[in-house]
Amino acid sequence: MGISSATDDPTRSSGFRPEIQALRALAVAVVVVYHFWPHILPGGFIGVDVFFLISGFLITSHLLREWEGGGRISLSRFWARRARRLLPASLIVLAVVAIATPFVVPGSQWPQVYREIVASALYVENWSLARDSIDYLTAENLPTPVQHFWSLSAEEQFYLVWPILLLVASAVSLAQPVRRRRVALALLATVTLASFAYSIVLTYSSPGPAYFVTPARAWEFGAGGLLAFVSANRLGGRIRAAAAWAGWIGIVVVAMSYSAATPFPGFAAAAPLIFAGAIILAGRPHVRWAPNRVIATKPVVFLGDVSYATYLWHWPALLLGGYLLGERFVWWVKILVIVATIVVAWLTTRFVENPVRSLRPALIRKSRYTLIAAALAMAIVVVPSLVTWSAIRAAAAAEIAAAQAAAELEVACFGAGARDPDYDCDGVVYDHLTPDPIAAVDDKPDAYADGCITGDKKSDVRMCEIGDPDGAIRVAIVGDSHAIHWEPALVKIAQERGWSLTTIYKSACPHSNAVKVGGKPEWTASCNAWIEAVNPVIEGLEPFDLVFVSYSINNTSYESESVAIKGFRDAWHMFTDRGAEVVVLRDVPRMLDSTMACLESNEADPEPCDVPAAESYLPVDLMVEAAKGQEHVSVIDLTEYFCWSGTCKAAIGGVVVFRDTHHVTRTFAFTLAPYVARALDKLGIPAR
Repeated sequence: MGISSATDDPTRSSGFRPEIQALRALAVAVVVVYHFWPHILPGGFIGVDVFFLISGFLITSHLLREWEGGGRISLSRFWARRARRLLPASLIVLAVVAIATPFVVPGSQWPQVYREIVASALYVENWSLARDSIDYLTAENLPTPVQHFWSLSAEEQFYLVWPILLLVASAVSLAQPVRRRRVALALLATVTLASFAYSIVLTYSSPGPAYFVTPARAWEFGAGGLLAFVSANRLGGRIRAAAAWAGWIGIVVVAMSYSAATPFPGFAAAAPLIFAGAIILAGRPHVRWAPNRVIATKPVVFLGDVSYATYLWHWPALLLGGYLLGERFVWWVKILVIVATIVVAWLTTRFVENPVRSLRPALIRKSRYTLIAAALAMAIVVVPSLVTWSAIRAAAAAEIAAAQAAAELEVACFGAGARDPDYDCDGVVYDHLTPDPIAAVDDKPDAYADGCITGDKKSDVRMCEIGDPDGAIRVAIVGDSHAIHWEPALVKIAQERGWSLTTIYKSACPHSNAVKVGGKPEWTASCNAWIEAVNPVIEGLEPFDLVFVSYSINNTSYESESVAIKGFRDAWHMFTDRGAEVVVLRDVPRMLDSTMACLESNEADPEPCDVPAAESYLPVDLMVEAAKGQEHVSVIDLTEYFCWSGTCKAAIGGVVVFRDTHHVTRTFAFTLAPYVARALDKLGIPAR
């Protein structure tokens, strides 16, 4: 984040303007408090934006001095300085997280952690998180100990481009100093305004990526850069003092009033930047009641000095501490962790950052040597993390293959078979789970690998044919990911009964004629577009005999329950009016974010990982409600295979039931096939 840009000068940062040091201290303080106690400062995330502004101001000021003093900017020297400033501390943090992960982080998160370590070391973490934010299967990923590196990534991507733009301005102005400065100002203003407009649009249309991607954040650095062209010295001391106080108070008020519900960045990000800009422009006015003494106190200056390292260490300390201590990670322990973080930050600054930045000129005169050393240092972190990530993925693939093979053996009391009244499973005990909880996240239906699913932001219609194409019974599965996770069971039945099976899937989109509202804008828009596209396609197909539908209860997003119910019924008419039977598969219960980690620690006895049924099952399945009183529409409710004795189970018959908080593993779904088949037979479906 912008903390990194305290200076490109090898001198001690405490020699910088006190108001900037204090502003850095305030920014890192609100970020840390927000992360440790979000209820106290729900808008503390704006500290990152303040740092972006500071970064833009300091770096642009430095570049302008170099440009106007010598008439040129050395890109290699600039980037080498950035590498010396950023990499030593950041790579140490990444290396520590990489080493600590196998000992502290739940195994199910290892692939994500190592993937993000690689992305962070290469300064593309923001794009990695932006992609995850719009992927339905990864949007609920838990945060990793290196997730905060997104801001560093956005910053360095901006500084790959900004000095080049200054060189373009120099060429356009024919190197005339006065004209060159005006061209640079105009160019930066244009980039800043364009990025601001893009940020506003993207925050509305796709808020997940808007928070992370560089084009939607560049205007914050640009705004700081514009301050470097402005002088407020002509303003009176009283006006500047008032501006300074307004800035300090304004940042605190924003940090207390914003929240996760605030559309961000967009328009909302302008407020903290305006207040921070007022502080920078105000400087240290010579007025008795100005905040000069407050911002120059030793604790404030000290925290400003170590702000970059504090930012780097605080987030891993918070997450790793939470994993280690669990419920014992109470408020006073958090205070101790923050104190320890600041101590480690001081040590990092004193013995890593400052020595590297203060290397003798003879050692750093050749920028290419610094850049080569930087590349080698990055490789030391990237290569082992990449190898580890690949090994984990390979082991997971082998585990999933073994789990699928075990399911196909159809052993009594395995998986859902443990609930079969025809088996005596009371004495059956499993000392390990299938698949291993570490690998369960990848135990998905074949539809994901086969490209049979329309993505979150897509609206094209994708259909796949499974089973006997000439089967006498034509069957379809239609719906979102909660229809998809029934596929293993239905495919097995189709193969046994010679059905022709067609799949029609769209992530995050139930099949309904009702218009979706709310939710993630990009998902909602693509879902409505898909419904318009898929219905004519379905009507053009040969009529089906049997259609399975299901959906995620959490994925309603309709104007009202009555609208949702009508939407489902209207969609089913295109099947029932042509002779089909529609079968609604009731939605499944939910687990907790901590469930998989719990299973890792309790494989031999997973009962502590069960969730009370009252907390696990949502009260109303609107698709089930819609089926009531409808001809040729039936419901299959397999709740008894997920929940009993007042709890919903995380593992049943030695099988992990869920691959995340609400999607069933392929292995467990496969073991449900006999009980779906029995329910169909009981309903007399299909009749022909």
